[in-house]
Amino acid sequence: MTHARQYPETKLKVAILAYLKTQRDVWAERRNAGRRPWTHKGATGALTLGEPGTPDITGYMHHSSSADRTDGVAVPFGIEVKRKGARLNENQERWHQRAKFFGIPVCVARSVSDAKAFIEAVRKGDWE
Repeated sequence: MTHARQYPETKLKVAILAYLKTQRDVWAERRNAGRRPWTHKGATGALTLGEPGTPDITGYMHHSSSADRTDGVAVPFGIEVKRKGARLNENQERWHQRAKFFGIPVCVARSVSDAKAFIEAVRKGDWE
């Protein structure tokens, strides 16, 4: 995939992360996954950065029954960012299936609005 094709997704990831940072009950980070080749002083190899298929953004949402948030639990979640028309690859499909098996909310976001709707669903405990 060329940089030109990746750019819309990169821009969208930045926008979604900016939105998530405004949410007091959310802690989210960008994740790199898969293998990346490297070369240094003539040596080559590959670096594994997280499990292949891991969503672009992973995080936690704090659920609490108290106003001061001193109790409660953190619900993990994942957001895979895709441009319109792009599909999940095999590794991403497997990751999403496993996450859903364990009750971890995960979505594909093609816009900031998609991410906002997903976060609201997680807040309400209404994810698939």
